[in-house]
Amino acid sequence: MATIQEISQDAKDQIQRRIEERDVREKELEERRAQENKDKYINLGDKQKVVLKFEVEKNTSYKEFANKYGGITKRYFYPVIDPNTGEDKVFSSSTSTSKVIDTFLRKGITMLEIERQGVEKATQYIVTQA
Repeated sequence: MATIQEISQDAKDQIQRRIEERDVREKELEERRAQENKDKYINLGDKQKVVLKFEVEKNTSYKEFANKYGGITKRYFYPVIDPNTGEDKVFSSSTSTSKVIDTFLRKGITMLEIERQGVEKATQYIVTQA
């Protein structure tokens, strides 16, 4: 049987400070992870273009998840290098864009220009050889 012990106000205050400090550290960690993720992915706005070097020797990952429209979205995650900065990044694409990218990659064309057109469901990515 559990025993409940009366604790002093000082002990209660110390426990409360520990809880608050832990909550702050967890929130900071979550924000840092969100920023790292944001920095990791290529994000394009409408009519923006970027040239990327696709790293064909590295594995492309795939994920399915529920989207905000109630359906299932399939995303392919390509490891890329931003040639302007030399940074390793990830380019996320739909199945249809992935098919176009793979057509180029199969031919050994790894430097591609990606242009985003549109917003929300009307977004299309135009993929061309850079």
